[in-house]
Amino acid sequence: IYRVSKEKLGPKVGWQELSKMMEAVNIEPEIIDSKLGRRLLVPLQTIYFVATGNLDLDYGIAGLLNSSFVRAFISSFSLREMGQPPRFRHISWTVGLIPLPTDFTKRKISIPLKKIIQISKEMHACKGENRSLAEELDRQVAELYDLSDEELTYLNQYLYDLGIPTIHECTP
Repeated sequence: IYRVSKEKLGPKVGWQELSKMMEAVNIEPEIIDSKLGRRLLVPLQTIYFVATGNLDLDYGIAGLLNSSFVRAFISSFSLREMGQPPRFRHISWTVGLIPLPTDFTKRKISIPLKKIIQISKEMHACKGENRSLAEELDRQVAELYDLSDEELTYLNQYLYDLGIPTIHECTP
């Protein structure tokens, strides 16, 4: 295993390399297997991750990556695989191009970021299956990026046109 460090063995935010849309999740440092017992979890192939060393910041990053804004942004230049629905390669350099709000880069826990962290925790608890939480997440991320409701509507229409599932109403 290449470049294993203490930080990479702790909590982290992970996402699949190849998927129909960006879907990030917090990954615990250990798993409990019925036969092997408690084991460290070391993601290998086809998963990318960021380890910040701060669980709240991890939830914030997961929330950011799961927002409609970031999904639309990253889908605009990620490598695409053929097929229907299209699948995108969310590799490290594409995710690295996401412009991070100052709240993240300076590790400043602002009011919008606190809300994103809380929403992300709640979405993890319900496995992302809560429409009102997803809508609120989009509103909070839009506030961080200073996006209007109209701009958020355009971004969701773009996702819809690409065949990427969106929680928002779009026109065919």
